[in-house]
Amino acid sequence: MCSSDLFTRLHDRGCLLLLIAFCRPRHVWFSFPCKLWGPWTRLNLIKSHATYEKIMSERAIARRYLHNVSEAWNLQILLGGHAHAENPLASQAWAELCLENAWEVRIDQCALGLRSPKSDLPVFKPTRIVTSDATLASGLENCRCDGRHQHEHLAGKYKGKNLTSWAATYPLKFCKHVTKRSEEHTSELQSRETISYA
Repeated sequence: MCSSDLFTRLHDRGCLLLLIAFCRPRHVWFSFPCKLWGPWTRLNLIKSHATYEKIMSERAIARRYLHNVSEAWNLQILLGGHAHAENPLASQAWAELCLENAWEVRIDQCALGLRSPKSDLPVFKPTRIVTSDATLASGLENCRCDGRHQHEHLAGKYKGKNLTSWAATYPLKFCKHVTKRSEEHTSELQSRETISYA
């Protein structure tokens, strides 16, 4: 599920639930916008009354999206599939969610290949993964920084794009690791089904 302003509209939020109910996916991955819920926004809240009012107004709209994540998550679980969510570790958006039947795990994305496009140095980016799949949670537990390298602090721009925006794209190693763990769980379930029907 991509981060999109479309899901602040009631019609689109309803369509997401219908899509899950109709397609019955094995896995649904939620990566929701964190811009309004991070440390920089918390600092901006105290800049001025006008800035505070603007941020709180934008958060009210963003909550519609986050509530839809909770609805879609719980529907996916109810239908027998797995759901997974990702956001920065320090994101306050997590407090807006109600995710049932879940395991939590912290990862550091430098351990999964996240690098600065400007310097090619690893980017720390502590991240929280919440998942209904215990196998995936277990497989991510050791994805932490080993402390043996220098990190790049993302500030400024590169090729006209904010460096923090570059870090919003999952590195290939991250994607492969998550996919592998998910496939392992699916294969395990299929083996059990084969045995039970034998």
